[in-house]
Amino acid sequence: MSRIPLGATNVREIWTESQQTMQTIERRKTNRVALRWYLRLSSGAIGTIETRTENISSRGFYCILASPLMPGDALDCELSIPNYGATGVTRSIQCRAEVVRVESRGAETGFGVGCRILDFTIATNRGSLSGGGFND
Repeated sequence: MSRIPLGATNVREIWTESQQTMQTIERRKTNRVALRWYLRLSSGAIGTIETRTENISSRGFYCILASPLMPGDALDCELSIPNYGATGVTRSIQCRAEVVRVESRGAETGFGVGCRILDFTIATNRGSLSGGGFND
């Protein structure tokens, strides 16, 4: 049964009071790691965009884009795995992903985009995405 806050006289006061007492529930099912890997996104609608991840989990990644995408958009992605070994050979995660969240960054430029990885393969490439994908 819901409890009406003592002294509340209208719906706005009740809503404000209830929001102040609600706890934020973590919905993530896997841990995220703050990795800034080079990322190439492509689809018919956006062409090809290069950016970096802000974080990665076993189920997806979060990145910043200049223009928003739409939840449900399907993307082909290439995440460049940093290589501290052989020169000129890189590995990447090539995946199909779905945009699941898009958010304004307030006063900061760009849009935060959360994507769920649907399917992936590991590829060995000659050359790399710009910069090589290191966490710099």
